[in-house]
Amino acid sequence: MFESGEGRNKWILRTSNIRCASARAKPAPPDELYCFDYQGRLLEGKGQVPWEIPLYTNIYRARPDVGSIVHAHPPLTIALGISGETIRPVHQLSACFAAGVPTFGGDLINSEELGKKVAETLGDKRAILLVGHGAVTVGSDVPEAVTTALLMEETARLQLLAAAAGKVRTMPPEILNPDIKSAARFIWRFLEWEEESGAAPRLR
Repeated sequence: MFESGEGRNKWILRTSNIRCASARAKPAPPDELYCFDYQGRLLEGKGQVPWEIPLYTNIYRARPDVGSIVHAHPPLTIALGISGETIRPVHQLSACFAAGVPTFGGDLINSEELGKKVAETLGDKRAILLVGHGAVTVGSDVPEAVTTALLMEETARLQLLAAAAGKVRTMPPEILNPDIKSAARFIWRFLEWEEESGAAPRLR
């Protein structure tokens, strides 16, 4: 999970498989935190630097509205992408995908060229599906980016089930909940409750 720093002079990277609410509820171990500038230079942190830094730096530079980025490898989202499909607004809480979820080849995004292409493909959308690789979601803050990632995997699950049963139909715009930010905060509060109970889902 990724969150930009103050004044957009630097950003913080947290690695590892984490519970979705725990980034806010619990301090991260020092070996899971890195601090970079927006050119991808390491400012703080020790150990092996993650390979895909250009993915994040290029999105942050292209999107001043983005305050947090999540990159994960959710299995159902990956399966949906492999099938040639993408995420669609098929349930009430999927309004964040109504503008579309673009797809990008499943390369390891470890070069400036690929990072720039991902940012360009993402455009002004909230998510991008990396075919055979994973997903990237963005938000104004951590709760928004994390809940979008969770909704992406849940939407992929429903689409795969619907495809197995018959035709996948998108929801009419008037049924979708248009208040994406409020929905994200509601889900985030629910995740915090689940975290306390030990039942919170993990992003891979």
